[in-house]
Amino acid sequence: GKQCRADRATKSSMTSMAWRFTIAGPLKGYRASVTGHDRSYSTWKRHVRLLANVAGVPDDPEGLTIRVWIYWAKRTRIDGKNMLGSIEDALWTQDRQLVEGSYRNVRDDGREYAVVVVERDVESGEAK
Repeated sequence: GKQCRADRATKSSMTSMAWRFTIAGPLKGYRASVTGHDRSYSTWKRHVRLLANVAGVPDDPEGLTIRVWIYWAKRTRIDGKNMLGSIEDALWTQDRQLVEGSYRNVRDDGREYAVVVVERDVESGEAK
């Protein structure tokens, strides 16, 4: 079965708040929404938002940064920008308010999943 993990917010330092969760594969890229896979993509987005809710990720992306580590079983199947876009799309309707988004593709030993970290600088209100 799918293994998913969501961690409650933690203070990673005195100046930032972070939320972390893991999305089990198979992963869906942003392009899937325009290639006729709307139903499976919509279901996947709801699943990702549920994981984010359990982790406590804020509904409002203003002042947040998102970092995604994408683990591939054998080879990269989806462009990293598209993968980041699909996660942002799942989490927020107004994702343009994000301060920064980044991703890293990583090879794994047979599993496909993504680790998502969302951060906010709590002292100044800006993401670090």
